[in-house]
Amino acid sequence: MIRHPFAVVNSQLKHGAWNGTFSKFIIPNTPYNDIYQKHRSFLSTITTQEEALVAQWCLSNAVPLNHSENNTRWITINYEDLVMNPERNIKRVLSSWNLVFDLSLIDFQKNSVTTKGSSPASTLKRISSWKEQLSKSQLDKMARVLDYFQIEVYSKKSAMPDIVYK
Repeated sequence: MIRHPFAVVNSQLKHGAWNGTFSKFIIPNTPYNDIYQKHRSFLSTITTQEEALVAQWCLSNAVPLNHSENNTRWITINYEDLVMNPERNIKRVLSSWNLVFDLSLIDFQKNSVTTKGSSPASTLKRISSWKEQLSKSQLDKMARVLDYFQIEVYSKKSAMPDIVYK
């Protein structure tokens, strides 16, 4: 399951664990850090925490998203599409796994319950709240990172994915 990187970053920033002072993207000094080294030149241009978090999201997700066997050897589900169209997504997974389940046992119209009372009640508002909470400057800088990593599934324009896996 993947979620819009801007929603993920917005959540990380609100959480507070990523609020330390940021000066530059640091490539981890670990074995097999070649995925970072490959992008060293670009990563050195990152100047904000938001950009660094989007870059980390891209480094973690670009390979499986762009792999030729995406949705062949594994199933990719867009979090936003699952929230908006749960029945369709569950049917897709069950079909892919050749499973039969009586979906009439599930109430797909029931509103989900969140653990935070401050979360918007509307599902669309819940998946798009980052658009109002991040500044235009933040969105532009984060979009630059998505563009560099050639992530086409998500953009700054929409809370919904530009590519929905079916």
